[in-house]
Amino acid sequence: MLPTEAGLSGFPNSLLSLTFMTSVVKVQKKGQFTIPTEMRHIVGLADGDYVQVVLKGRKIILEPARVVTRTAAEELTPAQRRALDVRLAQGLADVKAGRVHGPFATHGEMMTFLKKDSRPGTKTDPRNK
Repeated sequence: MLPTEAGLSGFPNSLLSLTFMTSVVKVQKKGQFTIPTEMRHIVGLADGDYVQVVLKGRKIILEPARVVTRTAAEELTPAQRRALDVRLAQGLADVKAGRVHGPFATHGEMMTFLKKDSRPGTKTDPRNK
């Protein structure tokens, strides 16, 4: 059935055709099978990515999985972590004391503010350091 036949004339055919794509694949040893290339590209899967496998009734659903890896903060030495904690505490104190700028209504407004603060001769001009 075409999208227009289903009463979905406002939707681009490409979006709907991608949503309803099907394929038959053969299950190999150990339950392995190949997800067709076009499907992998559409959902953004690359070699080495993980998928989440969900059993819903008699259906197996595969979805790209988001794997949480170690963050840079978890790899800090204790001394680096203490220094980071001090800087974070200082930043939070600045926010609580109102020593912040913005919010800005537009990107242009923010850029004007930043450029104003870094004009030659001002104390925030990097060339004055």
